Amino acid sequence: MKYQEFFDYCLAEMVKNGASDMYLTYLNKPILRLTDILVPIETKVLDNEDLEGITKAVLNEEQFSEFSSTLELNMAYSHDTEERFRLNIFRQKGHI
Repeated sequence: MKYQEFFDYCLAEMVKNGASDMYLTYLNKPILRLTDILVPIETKVLDNEDLEGITKAVLNEEQFSEFSSTLELNMAYSHDTEERFRLNIFRQKGHI
């Protein structure tokens, strides 16, 4: 899987559908929050390797180092468009 392309695809789906949030969680498909409902993006179920790959693809070396030591990270992310997103990445029960 090309992790950066996959993540950018998910962000594009988020923008296209007017979602306020997107959740990438272990053993689930990416999920969008549309008003008060949660809707999965029709793609693969994410495993630990996928979540690690996506995390490494979107963080620079310094950010990944901070995440590795604190097990959480809050940051802004700019997409190919002029959209900006807030990311909250954390480890829970051994998974991102």
